Amino acid sequence: MEGSSELDGVIWRNILGMAISFAIIVPFTQALSIYWQVFLLELDATPLIISLMYGVSSIVSAISMIYGGYLADRHGRKKLIAVFTFFTSLTFLAMYYATTWQEIFIIYILQGLMGIYSPAVDAIIADSAPVQKRGKAYSIIFLIPRIMAVGAPYIALMFVVRYGLVHGMRRLMILAFITCALAALIRAGFLRETLKERKAPRYSPAQYKYREVLNYVVKNIGGFLVFLVILMFTLGLIYLEQLYVLVYLRVDYEAWAYIIIMYMMITIALTIPSGMIVDRVGRRASLGASMVLAVISQAILAFAPIGGAKLHVAVSFILFAFANSLGFTAYLTMMADLLPHEQRGRAYAVLRILESAAGILGAIAGGLLYMLYPRLPFIAATILSILGLIVSIMLGETLPKRVSNHGGE
Repeated sequence: MEGSSELDGVIWRNILGMAISFAIIVPFTQALSIYWQVFLLELDATPLIISLMYGVSSIVSAISMIYGGYLADRHGRKKLIAVFTFFTSLTFLAMYYATTWQEIFIIYILQGLMGIYSPAVDAIIADSAPVQKRGKAYSIIFLIPRIMAVGAPYIALMFVVRYGLVHGMRRLMILAFITCALAALIRAGFLRETLKERKAPRYSPAQYKYREVLNYVVKNIGGFLVFLVILMFTLGLIYLEQLYVLVYLRVDYEAWAYIIIMYMMITIALTIPSGMIVDRVGRRASLGASMVLAVISQAILAFAPIGGAKLHVAVSFILFAFANSLGFTAYLTMMADLLPHEQRGRAYAVLRILESAAGILGAIAGGLLYMLYPRLPFIAATILSILGLIVSIMLGETLPKRVSNHGGE
């Protein structure tokens, strides 16, 4: 279907639909994340518990993706996306009424179940992005949400300053519920189905033909899998970055908010250029460049001084903004290049499960290391980023030569 002119309307309708719905969801859900870890700390959760909350929720999300990938490939993408976006909104409403970290933990697990529609989101975006312009399409999808997210740190700061940490966060939860429910309505009315042939399964529902998909993934994209595991484990290691900066390095709430705003503004400025670079230069070179920047960024953060770390944190985040913008686009684009259309829902589920597993292990390891010495997770992340750089250089290029020769046109 990729590149067929009669589907251009559906393709761009879906791309804009996902971009707009993401843009509506992002401001308040992102605002919730700005002080999320210190909010949980205020509710008496320890750093290790905070990491475990993320880990358990991710495990549940990964398991739900198995069935979600099957549903996306057999029954379509659109309905799954709309229904579970609405269910996700209800978890924010439940969080508003939670009074302890234990209750938040339970709701966080329920939120993990919403991962069932993640493969459908990945599949409908990949289905709607022509291979020749896939990097640009991903850039467009995430540009509008990134613009909308710029105000999130300031919104969070305003609510926390005015209402206090706990009560400010609760008000943000209500707003997250409202905007997420609105996004569900937009997705239900705006998106168009990209899976045209829906067949009843001829095999045991317990299998969902994942063996076939897993065999394809292992045989054809083994190098990418290694990179994926290293990358996600590394990101898991630094999950407690917020606690590290605000509690250990003693950066104040206001400075943290403005550093995040600066980070977001840079990622916005780089969104379209990143897509163009990925489509012209190639996926592998873009990943390699992003990993170089990530190594430097993590090293600066790992050894930032206590009490005077604002500049160090700012520089680290500037570098990571460049790394993330280029690397995120290259990573998603290479993943889409490697997966066959008819298996994308289940293949994305498999890859997301591997991502989650690596991230979970990384987060738990990071929590344990943080309890021993707060700098350890970031030192380990620096070392692993170097390993990720080496692996990225060894990956094969997935950008078709005919696209490269014509500049992505």
